[in-house]
Amino acid sequence: MAEPTRTEIDGVPVFHADSDRPLTAGIVFGVGQAHETLTTRGITHLVEHLALGPLTSEHRRCNGWVGLTLTGFEVEGDPGEVRDFFYGATRALAALPFERLDAERRVLRTEDQRHGASLGALAHGLRFGPKTYGLVNSAELGLYEATPETTDAWRARHFTRGNAAVWLSGPPPEGLDLSALPEGERMPPPAPEPYPYRYPAWYPGGDAYVAVSLLAPRTTPLWVAGAILRERLYERLRTAEGRSYEVSVGYDPLTATDAEILLVTDTLPEEAESVRDAVLVEMTKLARSGATPEELEDVRERRRRATGDPRFEVSQAEQYAVQTVLGGDPVAVDDLDRELEAVDGAAVGTALRDAIDSALWLVPGAIGVHDRRIHALPGASDSRVDGRAYPRAPGVPDEIADDVLYLGAQGVSEEQPNGAVITVTFDACQAVQVFDDGARVLWGDDSIRLFVHPAIWTDGDHAVATIDELADPALVVRMGEESGYEPPIDPAKAKAESGGLLKRLRRRS
Repeated sequence: MAEPTRTEIDGVPVFHADSDRPLTAGIVFGVGQAHETLTTRGITHLVEHLALGPLTSEHRRCNGWVGLTLTGFEVEGDPGEVRDFFYGATRALAALPFERLDAERRVLRTEDQRHGASLGALAHGLRFGPKTYGLVNSAELGLYEATPETTDAWRARHFTRGNAAVWLSGPPPEGLDLSALPEGERMPPPAPEPYPYRYPAWYPGGDAYVAVSLLAPRTTPLWVAGAILRERLYERLRTAEGRSYEVSVGYDPLTATDAEILLVTDTLPEEAESVRDAVLVEMTKLARSGATPEELEDVRERRRRATGDPRFEVSQAEQYAVQTVLGGDPVAVDDLDRELEAVDGAAVGTALRDAIDSALWLVPGAIGVHDRRIHALPGASDSRVDGRAYPRAPGVPDEIADDVLYLGAQGVSEEQPNGAVITVTFDACQAVQVFDDGARVLWGDDSIRLFVHPAIWTDGDHAVATIDELADPALVVRMGEESGYEPPIDPAKAKAESGGLLKRLRRRS
């Protein structure tokens, strides 16, 4: 089949198919959630909303989105409508309408309420902490202190001609103009650097799901392994045993060289152990024995059917733009088909076997994972800091009266009578939330959050003042009244705000 045609407009790579379908088009930028920090989390989303907002009244068939490593703007219409959309979007990105800054921040908080928790986001948050790819599982703290100056600096650095690519379902409209975008450099995705837990590992996830996240080199055999694993599990869990309704296996490139496989199966609580064991057995069998010739041919046949779909050419143009922005060379359809033909069963097993070493299991907490090769992620820190001890304030409930807060030059710890400790050191701290009633929340790079409220500690005002003195001022995020935070009614409620590994938050679009 014909490959997408590559051209260049105003220094931006442009890829277009020759489809006779209605004209669709998009521009992708090499910036996403993984490029942010916890204190700037959400700033890319804010830029996208500011730029797209004024265009939605004129272009009903347009959309914007923010992913882990990419941000995109898309439109459908006749050539004139597509040309006008690109003209408006690129000029909005060159001069954002900051009079809408407060309104769009409210819109983003409203949008956040619409999203449910995501097992994929939780897996990233646990694996990476509140940094790079783990930020998808963190609150958009950057919205609270975003100013026109900081937002514009982010826009000018990342939304540039050098960090963009365009795709279209047909030839570019005459007069397509991208010159308003500033010059700039390609911003490659950050390298995946997981927190150094011991893998394979497991952590309590949703009660109605069993999920496994794998992180491995991006290869065709790994993609094939995911496709075959999905078929084996669907046949077993849905068709043969009736223990699951849906089995999904996603293959998500993170960078030009790294990818994640996310396997998710639903289950009834009483079937969760059987589903967990079936997933482990089928993964292990495929890793050890590899794929059969029949399974490989089935994958190739499904690929042939996909490439014959009239929509495939358009998706290829988009993929070429995406691969270009990610920093890799687009892989031609024929080259990928040749790679697929060359894959043998042993290579599939080897790719999956290597990936299993990185497995992160999310299972109902009531069942856990009892395979001695798979380790439980810690729910607490392994040590506490040295420093001044702050006992609980008088009048706290008996069940928490013996907890002690320790605060020193190294960081902050909360220790329970049984020896369990929650610690955030200042050198590993990713953000310090500041609330109007004196509360502070410190975020560690291992996804631990530590809530400190002056009312629940003896001399708690001194403890908070010491945190303010020792923490890096650049990490402070002042939440203000708009945060939706409710001051604790009693010490027990304040106690409940402290936690172990980061609770699931919501995925942002």
